[in-house]
Amino acid sequence: MRKKAVLLAKGQDDEKVGVSLKIPKKLKDKLQEYADLQSVSMNALITSCIELMLDEDYNALLENIADILYVESQYLEEKLRSFHEIPSSSEQGAEFQLKYNQIQDDGYKYNNLSTELRKYI
Repeated sequence: MRKKAVLLAKGQDDEKVGVSLKIPKKLKDKLQEYADLQSVSMNALITSCIELMLDEDYNALLENIADILYVESQYLEEKLRSFHEIPSSSEQGAEFQLKYNQIQDDGYKYNNLSTELRKYI
């Protein structure tokens, strides 16, 4: 969202109207720092963030990404269930366990990413 907000902020030409906004000082400082890093005004950055929040297409895109991550985590969970036996040799067993752990970790990551992303939709 940050990159898209910056792109929107750099392309704002519309007529402006004044609005008073009270925000915590720490948030204002973070916004100013980020706006300075991106070479945009803090006002343009705030405006573009609000615009993105209200953009239904953008929210739908985030929702689709969250769904894909969730489906992938379910697929990986199912793949884990397909592992029945650990091979008998210690070398094969270690390799099996490594693959099993990687799939399990990836599944957790996808599920967590999906959950975290939904907080912002």
